[in-house]
Amino acid sequence: MSKTKKRKLSTQKQLDLVKERMLDLMQELREDVEVPQFIYASQFLISQLAYDTAPNHNEATRMLLGSIITHLQQR
Repeated sequence: MSKTKKRKLSTQKQLDLVKERMLDLMQELREDVEVPQFIYASQFLISQLAYDTAPNHNEATRMLLGSIITHLQQR
């Protein structure tokens, strides 16, 4: 059995991959789930993941607010 070493993607490539897959999922579900409900469900899941996996609630909040601030700065 050969072990191939996986190359870690850069942070930007990881973000691009997640964005691409989320848009694909949104497209796939568009007949069954309206955009506002998709957004709400996605945000709810992301919030749950952040708080469940962060070392503490302050770090989870920092990550979530950081993504909002970055978005606003890029506008």
